[in-house]
Amino acid sequence: MFNLFFAFIFLIFSSFLSASEMSFVSSNKVFIKILSNRSKHYLNLLDFLNKPQNYLYTILISNNLTNILITTFIEKFFLYKNLNISPILSTIYISLLVMIFGEVFPKYIVSEKSETFALLFFYPVKILYFVLFPLIKIISGSNRIFLRREQKNYNRMMLESENIKELLLKNLNFKDDVGIEEDIVKGIFKIKDRKVKDISVKRKEVLMIPSDVKIEDLKDILKSSKKIYSRIPVWEDSIDNILGVLNIFDILKSGNVEIKKILRKPLFVSESVSIGNLLKEMNDFQESFAIVIDEYGGFEGIVTKEDIVEVIFGDIEDEHDEIIENDYTLGIEKGEIPIDDFCEKYNVKIENGHFTTLSGYIVYVLKRFPEKNDIVIVDNKIKIIVLEVKNMVVKKVKVEEIVK
Repeated sequence: MFNLFFAFIFLIFSSFLSASEMSFVSSNKVFIKILSNRSKHYLNLLDFLNKPQNYLYTILISNNLTNILITTFIEKFFLYKNLNISPILSTIYISLLVMIFGEVFPKYIVSEKSETFALLFFYPVKILYFVLFPLIKIISGSNRIFLRREQKNYNRMMLESENIKELLLKNLNFKDDVGIEEDIVKGIFKIKDRKVKDISVKRKEVLMIPSDVKIEDLKDILKSSKKIYSRIPVWEDSIDNILGVLNIFDILKSGNVEIKKILRKPLFVSESVSIGNLLKEMNDFQESFAIVIDEYGGFEGIVTKEDIVEVIFGDIEDEHDEIIENDYTLGIEKGEIPIDDFCEKYNVKIENGHFTTLSGYIVYVLKRFPEKNDIVIVDNKIKIIVLEVKNMVVKKVKVEEIVK
């Protein structure tokens, strides 16, 4: 019976290791970073999660040793009871036992509340890491030596992937009168390199409300606004403490209720995340709206799927926009477009300066805050006409060709 008892104990330990791995890997680091501002425990957890090789090696080594011990004790139990079970059936029974109760079941349990379980498992796994530290260093060092050649091949693959864009553009046989396909291909590759902070709506431009505002007051605010809002971030105590997101349609369905009761849990994303990863996360969580957090966990702004789509397909104009175009109009751009992307799109050269966006470049050239209908000539090829200015920042421009 002792063999069966020890097998059961190690099976529980295997479940703990699998649950720990699942909670660490699936935890939302941005959410933990926000919590780390309030708790030292979450700060320690965040530091631990930022070094995945440590906990992955710890769990991998421990789980392998544990599974070997489970197999050994169960086989001893079979021998002790004189159970004549073939090695193949014994292997199948033990594998199913470990897979169900040591892998699938514990991972399923922690998947719903990864961050909570991650904090619960953090300290035991960290202690285990220190116990196994010498063995972990030996194995990780051996892997680095063995995989050095593979790493070179990986780097070569990464280098080759940088040329995919050029190869596509050269071989897709774009027609002269259908340049939009080429722009779309370029846009798809941009989402890998661009960061969320490049496309997000900054906090000073976001309509936000405190959690204690009344529905009637909010309706008055929305009626007086020139813009149409579908989602509004709601804060409590501080603007950096986002409580949730208010969907305007929920107000219509719920009537005059307390705002806190109809808030939706927001999707938080770091400003340093790539647009490609943001799009994947939005698809995974079936969200089209996210709260952008800066490196200190503070509220930075918002970002929507429409912002990502505009990176790929270009600016999506509102149906009510009144912009007069003529035969010389090349395009309509946002002021926040990165200056490098603007130069590439319109094949112009702009001297380097203390600016990263088209809006910053216009201010740099004018040497004053821009106004509507201001014009900037670029490279004697195009002229930029300011269409919209908000808070002394260029929001929208029209680009026209200079006819000589």
